[in-house]
Amino acid sequence: AIFEKIGSKDKEAAKEGFKLLFQYAQAHPEFSLPSYLAGRSPQFQEHVQKNLAKVQAQHEAAAARSAETPLPLQNAMSATNKPSADAKGATGAGALLDKLQGIRSQL
Repeated sequence: AIFEKIGSKDKEAAKEGFKLLFQYAQAHPEFSLPSYLAGRSPQFQEHVQKNLAKVQAQHEAAAARSAETPLPLQNAMSATNKPSADAKGATGAGALLDKLQGIRSQL
């Protein structure tokens, strides 16, 4: 069923197939993709390898984003504990919102 999706002309179905294949390979380390692809055309093998690498990169990027510690936000929050005023006279929550907007613009 996974390889039916991967071979589909529907791009969304194919993307889902690659995600499922990635998840399956992660859950079953004994699974040998090269062995399974051995009887397939070189073009199909390359297609699978390339798209599986994309899914893995997306997975790793998402994991890295979720593992990051939001230190700038923590620093901004600690600044709200102290009375401070910027050039506009904003204090506490206003300064935090300004810092949050700065952080968002960096993402």
